[in-house]
Amino acid sequence: MRKFTIGIVSLAIVIGVFVFYSRIDKTPPIETNSDRYFNGSPYHDNINEFNDVSGKVTTSQGDLGVGPVDEFIIYDRNEQTGEVLQKSGFLKLLHKEGDIWQVEKPFVDIYGKEFICYMRANRGDARMEKIGEKTIPKNATFSDNVVINILPKKKNHFEKSTISLDNLYFNSERSQLLTNDKIVFDSNSVHLNGTGMEMVYNDELGRLEYFKVIEVNEIHVKMRRKALGTISSKDDLPKDADTNNSEKIQESVSEDDSSETIESNQESYTCIFSKNVLIKTPDQFIFAEDEIEIKDIIFSGKKEDVNEPEKSVSQSEPNDITLVANGPNDVIITAAEPNEMEIEEGDFVDVVITCDNGFIIAPDDSIELRKFREEAKSISVIEKPEFSDSGNKTILSTQKIQLTTLGSDYAATGPTELVFYIEDLNNPDPNLQSFPVTITSQSGARFIEDVNLVAFEEDAVCTIPQNDLSEKKYATLTSPMLLINIPESEDDLPDVNAIGPVELLFYVEDTNATIETQKIIPVKITAQEKALYLPAKNKVVFKEDCLCQIGSEQVSKEQFISLKTPNLQIDLPEDTTTQSFAFADINATGPVDLKFFMKDPNNKGTLQSLMPVNISAQKYARYLSSSRQIVLDGSCKNSMVREDEDFFQELTLLAGRITVDLPDDINDQEQSSTLTEIRHLKADSDQVILTVKKKAKNPEIQKQTDEEILGWTQLVCKSLDYDTQEQIFKATGPGELTLSDIEIKDSIESGGMKILGKKWWAIMSGFNDLTYLLSDNRIIANAEPQKTIDIKYIEQENDERSPVIIATAGHIEIELKENEEKKLEPSIIIASGGIYYKKNEDDSFRGSVLLYDHEQSTVTIYGNEKNPAYYNSVPVDDVFIDMATGEIKSNITSPGSI
Repeated sequence: MRKFTIGIVSLAIVIGVFVFYSRIDKTPPIETNSDRYFNGSPYHDNINEFNDVSGKVTTSQGDLGVGPVDEFIIYDRNEQTGEVLQKSGFLKLLHKEGDIWQVEKPFVDIYGKEFICYMRANRGDARMEKIGEKTIPKNATFSDNVVINILPKKKNHFEKSTISLDNLYFNSERSQLLTNDKIVFDSNSVHLNGTGMEMVYNDELGRLEYFKVIEVNEIHVKMRRKALGTISSKDDLPKDADTNNSEKIQESVSEDDSSETIESNQESYTCIFSKNVLIKTPDQFIFAEDEIEIKDIIFSGKKEDVNEPEKSVSQSEPNDITLVANGPNDVIITAAEPNEMEIEEGDFVDVVITCDNGFIIAPDDSIELRKFREEAKSISVIEKPEFSDSGNKTILSTQKIQLTTLGSDYAATGPTELVFYIEDLNNPDPNLQSFPVTITSQSGARFIEDVNLVAFEEDAVCTIPQNDLSEKKYATLTSPMLLINIPESEDDLPDVNAIGPVELLFYVEDTNATIETQKIIPVKITAQEKALYLPAKNKVVFKEDCLCQIGSEQVSKEQFISLKTPNLQIDLPEDTTTQSFAFADINATGPVDLKFFMKDPNNKGTLQSLMPVNISAQKYARYLSSSRQIVLDGSCKNSMVREDEDFFQELTLLAGRITVDLPDDINDQEQSSTLTEIRHLKADSDQVILTVKKKAKNPEIQKQTDEEILGWTQLVCKSLDYDTQEQIFKATGPGELTLSDIEIKDSIESGGMKILGKKWWAIMSGFNDLTYLLSDNRIIANAEPQKTIDIKYIEQENDERSPVIIATAGHIEIELKENEEKKLEPSIIIASGGIYYKKNEDDSFRGSVLLYDHEQSTVTIYGNEKNPAYYNSVPVDDVFIDMATGEIKSNITSPGSI
């Protein structure tokens, strides 16, 4: 009987785990004190058989006759204090056959330090065994409306509860309680409805071996909201989520769950809900395909002296408990109402738990836990619920969840998915004013209360739908570990710390693209150390070896941009209705490397080829959305490559700073569909250098020379501007321009093979400004006031060099014309403002204006009153030079004209 009573108490305690865990507090263990409760034996330590000749039972109250006697009660008292520890019996003995007794209205009342337990049933069957002079029940069955009531003695300790069963079987040898039929547990906080229960209590070790419910229909629990681990919580949370301490956070993630030690005199238990476990709350769904495990459930394992008096319990309760027999089938229990556990409604929410394979509670080292898990492997698994009626609830789906009563931290292991919703009230479409954020992880997630953190480990992916595009796309963030700092308020967005290597992929739309496949353009950003999203500061930060790629070179070179930088920071727009990447400020720390393609400005009016462009900067690169400017600073280098049929041309621009102005309206229909279209470019510093190197591409030409560089151009100035709308290049000096080129001719003697012809060099220095008008194919250069531009020119053909031609002028204009080979060459050169021209040692000229006609191959020099014409210091009216023949004609000025 003692083991049976211990089993009933343990049953009440383990089902009460639902209540204890729902509080999340460290509830003091309920001590059964089994030896003291049930070793208080009758005075003569003897119970005779009911059918012996004496017909008496000797108890602490004297000898009682029991033959046809109804309402039989045995009291078990504390030998030192006389307090009642247990009261048991039955209303009527119905039948006895051999060692089998059948009784009516069996009952057991247990008076513990923390609780009172009443067990009632309509019928009972027991197999009695005589050991010495004692007759004790070996196996027993309570049946027909079995009810167990557990009432607390102390306020706010735990709740009164009721266990209802169809029957309950007790095996003395195993100390086993068993039922295959329904079981119902009820309290203010918990309602359990299931089928089949088994419990074994080890009397020698003084511990519960295991308790399990075979099938769980539903468990309804009232739980504290903060124990649920929701992604948004209104509880007091850290106000400053310092994402710079990611190393500290990662240490917290890697620490062992069981940071608190369990006293040696206490037993640590584990509860497992098995197979397709679903927890429904008002705010979220939690689904575990295999199991949910609750660790560190504490039961007292302390053995106390049977005669030790109870120190703090006033045992007057038996006087308040009355058992009344109104008839053969009616027993009424009345008791003083215990203190109810107070529940603050605002702190609790209703939770529903279901599972396919029941649950078990057993010590941490129990073989029953392993057996329970092994048996579960053979059970088929349903597909993950669709949660079609979830609304905007948070959904956590995983393989296994581990919790501990030592704190509200818990871990999800195996493939895991978390879905939560973020409000976007600025979206004009009411159906899109909230959007889901989905986070998946291959190995699981950890929820850490101390640092208010959710950590997703191994191949974590965060997915967000992009609703501002004409085509459905999703932005994704991929990382080995994703750390989410839960915000203080539901209205705030969570901080996100993605441990590297990390990749962010999203899309922008080019509405001007004429090809359908080029309208939606991918943007990919990678970083090796980490990426941070800080909504309070409205920033996204990427750290260490960052690469940003817009578009794809394979799909469209016009839409391709690549940016390399150690660190990248994106300042998001304050106007949340603007979600385009083009409206965010971007800061890249140096050294920076930017690559894209742009149209060749020299090919205006023809089918334009795209030139690859590479810009580097040592200090930083910035994109300013308000002014739509890209600014690069610190030893900037801009490289481009231009190709034609015969040559490569490598263009290099060196400057302290390069500023690029983008079009004002990116959706302007007059603009090209290219993302690299620019409005204005400016390079400035103490010195700007533009170099163009010409290299042979045609194999026929390569064979004719050992030189790698066949021609080159170099412009040195203070600043260089390029306006795409006006189609103007402008260099500000003082500056110098050096030109070198080589002619390509078709040789009739060689069967039309291309051969190298005349090579020439020209240097123009001392200009104050130089303008190249692409629309007019015209170059204009001006000297500083009271100064001139110096020009030197030399030719080489067949290893013979011509004399150096020297010229000066205050103003120069050059008109360019496209030749038969579709290349630009000087057509007309006009120098004015006082010119000096020296063809060789014997021929020098001065005047006001010099006119060079490339088509006629002639030079004409004119004079005026301010700058009269001279030929070898002789005044002349004008000079005519035939460059092809070298013939010089002049009209000597008459004396009257001087």
